[in-house]
Amino acid sequence: MTVLVKRAGAREEFDPIKLQTSLRKAGVSERDIRAIVSRINPAEGETTASLRWRIIRELKMLDSSSAKRYESVRQLRGSSSSRVPLGQAWIHPETLRNLELRVNDQLRLENGSRYLTVRVEESPATERRDVQLNAGTLNSLGTTRGMKLAIRRWY
Repeated sequence: MTVLVKRAGAREEFDPIKLQTSLRKAGVSERDIRAIVSRINPAEGETTASLRWRIIRELKMLDSSSAKRYESVRQLRGSSSSRVPLGQAWIHPETLRNLELRVNDQLRLENGSRYLTVRVEESPATERRDVQLNAGTLNSLGTTRGMKLAIRRWY
């Protein structure tokens, strides 16, 4: 099986099932998932960033709205604060700009098969790679402080 290089340099075997799951979560049709998985053949040592951009290009040719949803997913570390109201996610202003998010946008937080939709708020006090949530929100997602969450702008 082909080995990919992740952002931090770790190596991981390419898993087509993981790709299918990620595409499904972005709302891609089963027909388009099959088409993309059949066309994507990562090269040995390819970076996950490079592979991601190739997948996005393929998706854009098939379904631009699914491509936007797939492209908008990022991993951020969950942190908790009792100051964050339920239903909100506090994110650093620079991270908001990088993710092309605005205050009051809807954000889908995912941890495995669990997910919640929350409203985005800006918080300069939040670390750049964190999403600050109410402890109850973290609990609802079945996660604890410091674990990575998939965040997806929800259109």
